[in-house]
Amino acid sequence: MYPGRLAARVKFLLRYGEMGLKGRHVRGQMMRRLRENVLRLLGDKDGGGRVSGEEGRLFVESDDPDATRRLGRVFGLVSFSPVWESPGDLESILPKAVRLAKEVRTKGSSFAVRTRRVGEHPFTSADVAREVGSAILARFPELNVNLTAPDWEVHVEVRGAKAFLFTEILPGVGGLPLGTQGKVVSLVETPEGALASWLMMKRGSYVLPVFRGEDKWAAGLQAWDPGLRWQEIDSLEEMRQVADDAGAVGFVYPWTATETRKGTFRPAFYPLMGFNSARLERLRLTVLGPA
Repeated sequence: MYPGRLAARVKFLLRYGEMGLKGRHVRGQMMRRLRENVLRLLGDKDGGGRVSGEEGRLFVESDDPDATRRLGRVFGLVSFSPVWESPGDLESILPKAVRLAKEVRTKGSSFAVRTRRVGEHPFTSADVAREVGSAILARFPELNVNLTAPDWEVHVEVRGAKAFLFTEILPGVGGLPLGTQGKVVSLVETPEGALASWLMMKRGSYVLPVFRGEDKWAAGLQAWDPGLRWQEIDSLEEMRQVADDAGAVGFVYPWTATETRKGTFRPAFYPLMGFNSARLERLRLTVLGPA
């Protein structure tokens, strides 16, 4: 059980990865875009939400019951956790940790305490783990400690004057924040076209899908980018006009496409090149769900 089931409004700790390696200026630009994307995916239509942050971490609050699924679709986030917040002293952390353990424990189960600490404190990370573990065992003596393969974990992250407690680390999609790498026009007439587009979105590109005939695969990408718009074309040659109008930097094709590049100097991307059928099917389940 996580805190989202205990309160109407939940605080999430968000972790990003690759963009943390960028220079300060580029990282700052990507961070601003990531914050905008988080609020957009959470459906913050009135702009009242706020994403706060510090080195290596972002925080956002949401009362959306579907927040965990939505955050799992934010490009640039590698993982996230619903958290309980506490003052960063041991006297405040211990009762919160015991309460959290009460919500997730089962009789006779095993647990471990994982700690991380940033800043100056009169205690070490090992001190936190030891005190929290002792407090949990004192309250629930039927539990067992297993540091190698526990049934559940209590995480305590102390950052300056605050501490954040959680039991889950939920996977993010990773990559770069959507909209940090320019626009591309993508041919989306098959599932493979949608998957190729998604891979470019994961690398930070805004995708402008085009299609001939049915548009159901382009529509499937909207869950990953609520602002996505697509349009019908009559021929591949029209892709160039779409790119000109949008100022796109290149074209995206599924690996099955026959490309027409006459009269254009924009690069063409084939992100599915080299995918085997098993890897393609795993990607399809992630992006489009079961067939």
